[in-house]
Amino acid sequence: MLCMSLLTARQRMKTKTFANPEDLRMGRTPEVRFNDANVERVRRAHRNDLENVLPFLLMSLAYVACGPHPLTAKLLIRIGACARVIHTIVYACVPLPQPARILSFFLTFGIVGFEAVYVIIRFIKYI
Repeated sequence: MLCMSLLTARQRMKTKTFANPEDLRMGRTPEVRFNDANVERVRRAHRNDLENVLPFLLMSLAYVACGPHPLTAKLLIRIGACARVIHTIVYACVPLPQPARILSFFLTFGIVGFEAVYVIIRFIKYI
């Protein structure tokens, strides 16, 4: 996610699309612009990462705290992390046709769902 900020800045510099008046001197452009397709695509990818990576990390932490089989936990977390990286690359860097992005999204979504159900089942006995 840290790299997404740098990617957004790179796109802004490359297309000379600045959102703040004080940044206009850097690109020597006369006006503030908000409508560049490339910058907006990277911003949407960054927002998507913020919306999905944090729940994945928190649910994975709760899942590991429940004491699952170590191999299962490793596989789920590694596959989920790889799927998020692929989703970000396919969304922001190298746009590919839609099945690639939605498959990687639902793979991570399914892993988070599985982890949530596992955590609920493990902790329901304490209620």
